[in-house]
Amino acid sequence: MPFFAGKPLATVRPRTEALHAELGAWLARFDRALADFDPPAARRTLKWDLAQAGWIRAELEALADPRRRAQVAAVLETFAREVEPELPHLPAGVIHGDANDHNVLVRVERARPLAIAGVIDLGDLHRSARVGELAVAGAYALLDQPEPLRVLGALVRGYHGELALAERELAVLFPLVQTRLAVSVVNSALRQR
Repeated sequence: MPFFAGKPLATVRPRTEALHAELGAWLARFDRALADFDPPAARRTLKWDLAQAGWIRAELEALADPRRRAQVAAVLETFAREVEPELPHLPAGVIHGDANDHNVLVRVERARPLAIAGVIDLGDLHRSARVGELAVAGAYALLDQPEPLRVLGALVRGYHGELALAERELAVLFPLVQTRLAVSVVNSALRQR
């Protein structure tokens, strides 16, 4: 297994639009490389698979704060209305599924621009809607960013430049970003409990 020298994206400041675009492009190349990879083990029930995010509906009581519970419920309503009906029509494949800011490594070298070194933790590899890859990365990349939609736009530009996104994928991307955050919040509450 190769060694990726780099720092987790979570620790890199400032994060430029160029770096986010490069992350999008890197993930698209990763997804394209896996396009013909379809082992039976990738077709599994996985709580982090955004196509299966409805499981959190039964766990909302784990959220003690009524405001937060209402926010997550609203995200689930949007997911059910706008995303679930589209899932069978979206391009699918095996995706990393966990390109969060601690799993993305950035090469930091003097006198060179920041660059994506690689992605670690392949434990959540699964077959799902391809746009889920971008949604997971977007959910974490835009946290604490002053202009989160610019960050998401840069990720999309980078990804789309390598692997074209269909209009249907773009239509569900933002609700999927919200869904990933909702799954993370509910999962954290369950673990805390």
